[in-house]
Amino acid sequence: MKVSEIMNNENPVKRLLGFVDGHTYGAQIEQIKQHLVKEGTEPTLENVKRHLVHHLLLPTELMDEPERSIILRAKSAD
Repeated sequence: MKVSEIMNNENPVKRLLGFVDGHTYGAQIEQIKQHLVKEGTEPTLENVKRHLVHHLLLPTELMDEPERSIILRAKSAD
């Protein structure tokens, strides 16, 4: 997802967070929590959401899995 796509959306952060709450598989959340632990961050759901929001500004080629798949699914859920 590019910055221009984020800026053209009414509220992409809200859409992504709603998608995480409703559609993300537990195994993907667990992988992200493991990434957070490696970074020294407490692996709470709020920190997972914050982590994903930070990834919105990265080019998809630079994202790790499962962040990339979650963001791409949220984008295509329009």
